[in-house]
Amino acid sequence: MQDFPTQLRCAAVADFCRPDEPRPYVLHIDASGDQLAAGCSDGRSWLLDPVSLRHIRCYESPWNSVSVALDLERTESRGAWKGPSTHGVYCWDTRVPGNYPMASFQSYPRQTLASFDVNATQLLLTAGTELQDEDAFVLFWDVRAGRRGSNQALEPMGVYGESHSNDITQMCFHPTFRDHLATGSADGLVNVFDLQQPMEEHALSVTCNSESSVASIAWEEAANGEGRLFCTTHTEGLWLWNIGPEGEGRTEDFHVEDVRRKVRVELAYLVGGFSAAQDEGLIVVGGASTGHIHLLQLQKEGLVPLLQFLSPKPKTLTDCAPVRCFHWFEGTGAESKLVTGDEDGQLVLWSVGENSSESLKRSCDQRKPTGTADSILK
Repeated sequence: MQDFPTQLRCAAVADFCRPDEPRPYVLHIDASGDQLAAGCSDGRSWLLDPVSLRHIRCYESPWNSVSVALDLERTESRGAWKGPSTHGVYCWDTRVPGNYPMASFQSYPRQTLASFDVNATQLLLTAGTELQDEDAFVLFWDVRAGRRGSNQALEPMGVYGESHSNDITQMCFHPTFRDHLATGSADGLVNVFDLQQPMEEHALSVTCNSESSVASIAWEEAANGEGRLFCTTHTEGLWLWNIGPEGEGRTEDFHVEDVRRKVRVELAYLVGGFSAAQDEGLIVVGGASTGHIHLLQLQKEGLVPLLQFLSPKPKTLTDCAPVRCFHWFEGTGAESKLVTGDEDGQLVLWSVGENSSESLKRSCDQRKPTGTADSILK
């Protein structure tokens, strides 16, 4: 096993379990400024203090169903978005108390939502549906229409229905190009749409095949274009594609077994990835059965161990709940944090304690990869 140049322990733990109730999965995490939100499998979404993980407020949708996604607005209006697995997507104003949503966006009858996202301007909402009668749809709403004081739920203003043949499990807008939308599905396809085009067939600009059901997708920005699209699958695969003016070009694909063998770290599963900074490339997050969390950086030589977060569980506990979601963000006072949610109903805060770019750069400088590129990762 390779050693990690930096090992860190958790700073705080929040438990969402209630007495005499099954422990919920923590499925989604998002953070913005001084706010942190977590969505659970019991339909509840929690607003928390990002430093102490103290519970501030709990939001419940009109229908108690699983939260399929969660999003905190990056604007002064401070909205908390939540999408349950049925009926629609709801938005609360986090500045005011109360559990009643300020806006709701309904799907068409008999359509069950499986994913959603809001674009960078917070003006366009999109959601993906489960398969219904051999069709899966991408739905669109104008967010501004839902904030004009109407108490009625809004129906979609547009729909795509020709690009996926199974549940649409992931929706992800580009963080800079507000009209570029990536969708992932259980059919294995990852599609990129240019929403400035008037028709679906013209909007579909790139189609990538992950060869398995898509678990997560994320954008890695580049200074000279859209960058790369990162995808993990439900069979523990990981894919990267170059996305730009010249279209799709696969750059990397590997499985968790390849990572264990070539990088030689204790790794049971992949959670996802993020881009800490434009000059640092992609950071891959994975977990071990011991509860430890691994951060691996994709360099020219392949995947390189970067940080290891040591489990807060007792050393005698050999089988810890898998992590289902994470969020890496810059905390108050330029302190970087990794927040993870697991299948045991717990949210764990792992504090780096330094500026993320400095900490990650130092760890990379300390680690000198051994062997050839082929011996680590093709």
